[in-house]
Amino acid sequence: MRRLAKGAARGRYAFLAFFILVGLHRPSLGQQQEGQSVEFVTHTDVVGYKLPSGEYLFSNVRLGGQIADHIRDLRKVPKVKSEGEPTSLIIEKYLHKHSQAIETQFCYLESDWLSVQELTVAAAVGQKVMLVTQNLFKNKSIGPFKGVITKRQEEYLALIDAWAESERVKKQARHAGHMFVGSYRCAYRDTFLDVLTLVSADSVLGNLEQYFRKQEALSQGLHTFVTGIMGLGYEHYIALDVTTPVTVRDLAIRQLFEIARDYLSHPKRDTLEMILRCELNDLNPERLSVAVALVHFMLETEKDHWNCFLATLKRESSENGKLKGPEGRWSALLTAIKEAFGMGLKELDQELQRFASTHYLYPEEIAKLIGVDRDTDESSFEGYVKICELKRKKGPVSEKGEKLFQAIQDRVQKKILANGEKF
Repeated sequence: MRRLAKGAARGRYAFLAFFILVGLHRPSLGQQQEGQSVEFVTHTDVVGYKLPSGEYLFSNVRLGGQIADHIRDLRKVPKVKSEGEPTSLIIEKYLHKHSQAIETQFCYLESDWLSVQELTVAAAVGQKVMLVTQNLFKNKSIGPFKGVITKRQEEYLALIDAWAESERVKKQARHAGHMFVGSYRCAYRDTFLDVLTLVSADSVLGNLEQYFRKQEALSQGLHTFVTGIMGLGYEHYIALDVTTPVTVRDLAIRQLFEIARDYLSHPKRDTLEMILRCELNDLNPERLSVAVALVHFMLETEKDHWNCFLATLKRESSENGKLKGPEGRWSALLTAIKEAFGMGLKELDQELQRFASTHYLYPEEIAKLIGVDRDTDESSFEGYVKICELKRKKGPVSEKGEKLFQAIQDRVQKKILANGEKF
C-alpha cells in the first residue's frame, strides 16, 4: 500500500525542459475547434533569465533559447468547467460542515476551505498533467483524480474515521497526511500550492500502467520531474505497510538537481543499479535526485529512443498476461535500457554523471553567469565560492559566512526577478 509522506516541498521557480514532453507528444487539450478562443488559468509564477549567449537560466538548469518557447506553451493550462453540480458532498455527509466541489471528466475535487475558483484551477492543472502523462505513455485514461481536501489534520482524521471501513486505513492515517478511501484521495493541506502539488503528483501516478509504476525509482522520478516542471514542489510517496524507517523530507525541488550533480560526482556512492533497485522508502534525497535526473536524461538526451524503451519494458515485464515478480521486472528494465539506449547500467551511470555536470549548475556558477561576481567585491565573492563548496561537503559555516552566503544569494534572486521573464 502506498501513501504520501507529509509535507510537500516547494520550488520557487520552475526550471526544467517541459518542452521535452511536448516535443515528443503534444497532448490534445480538450475538444476545441481550430480558431476557437481558449481561456487559461493562472497557477504559479515562473521566471526564466535570458543569458547573453541566448540561453535561458531556469533556477539551476541552463537550457537553450528555443526551449523557453515550449515552456511558455506548456504552462498554458486551459480552464475547465464543472460538469453539473455535485449534490452528495462527502465532507458534508460525514463531518456535517459546509464544503464545495467541482467535477469534470478528469477530476472530482472537494474541500472545506478552497474556493470554487481555486478548485477550478486545481482541476485544470490535474487535467493538463493527466493528458501529458497519457500522451507520454500513449495510453488511455486509467482514472480521474478524486480528492477530498480538508484544511486541518483533526478534520482529516475525523473524516477518515467516519468514512473509511478499514481499521488499517484509520490507523495508518495517523502516520500519513493523506490516504485512499476507496478511489478517493483524502488529505489535509493548508496552502493552495500544496493542493496543486498533490493533484499534479497523483495525476501522473494515477495514469501510469503497472509495468512502469512498479519500477518505483523511475515512477517517483517521473512524477517529481513533471510536478517540478509545472512550477510546484514535489510529493514524496511512502509505503506504510513495511517496517523500513521513513524520514520526512522538506526539500525544495530545485535542490534535487544540485544534489544529483554533486552526488553523481562522488567516487563513493550508490551505483545506479542500487538506486534503481531501491524500495519506495529507501529513496532518500540523494537517490531520488538521481532518479529524477535519469528521467530528465532519458526524455531529453535519449528522447528518440523513449518509445522503444517503454515498448520493451512493457513487453518484458509481463508473462502470459501477468506482471512478473521483482526479479522479472528488474530483468525487463535491464533489457529495455540495453535495447533502447544501447548501453548497460555502468555506461548509463557514466552518461548520467556527464549529463548532470553540464545541465545542473551550482549557486556560484549561476552567480557568475548572471554577472553577480562582477558586482561583488572580489574577496567577498571568493569567500562565497568557498562557502558554497563547504555547504556541499556539509562542512561547518560560521555565522559571518552564512550572512555573506545569504547576502549574495539575495542579490542573485533579485537580479533574476528584476531582469527575468515571466512564463
